[in-house]
Amino acid sequence: MIVFYTDDFLGNTATLHASESKHCNVVLRKKPGDLIYVINGQGLLAEGRILSQDKKTTSIEIVSRENFPIGRYRGIAICPTKNMSRFEFFLEKATEIGINNIFPILCTRSERKILKPQRLEKILLSAAKQSINYHLPILHPLQTFTDFVKKMEDNDFDKFIGHYKEDNPELFDLIGNEKEKLVVIGPEGDFTESELSLASSSGFVTVNLSKSRLRTETAGIVASSFICV
Repeated sequence: MIVFYTDDFLGNTATLHASESKHCNVVLRKKPGDLIYVINGQGLLAEGRILSQDKKTTSIEIVSRENFPIGRYRGIAICPTKNMSRFEFFLEKATEIGINNIFPILCTRSERKILKPQRLEKILLSAAKQSINYHLPILHPLQTFTDFVKKMEDNDFDKFIGHYKEDNPELFDLIGNEKEKLVVIGPEGDFTESELSLASSSGFVTVNLSKSRLRTETAGIVASSFICV
């Protein structure tokens, strides 16, 4: 099933714009009268019939719709990698797996300190469409590690921070309940001791994600798969 995205709904009609309309009309050669599927990134799956087309828009008559609940909170906070393609790869896979909140964070040893949210949102959208995920993950603004930890301090999540050490418990062994979950992944240079101490005092449990040391983007994908099971 191929799905298209729009947030432009009015009554029983919807409109595709720009690249979504081009993909529908030019790439897939859909014509008036054809039935297509549309998502809004907030749980709606609608089936509609194409009414009209022009170069930039496609008008659709909605014939049926179904809403899907978002499910339990599953969040990953992660330092953007120096190599941007690796971070983008993480975003794609986390979306496909089912993460619904992503927090880019700045740590003391972070090597990348600037992001382009518009490009990243396009990657999330593409991944959601490809995996037929009815909910777009929320991509939160880039913030410092300290600010993030303080904001999460009072949340009643299962909160974990990944830091490889032989005597740390394994994340996989600690996820056997239905509570909302959040995992923090550090930069290539790892967390500082003061950052680990701050997280611990704010209710984060320090865990291993694997028997071996992982790259940042790999750690993010592993953590995503564990907490979305």
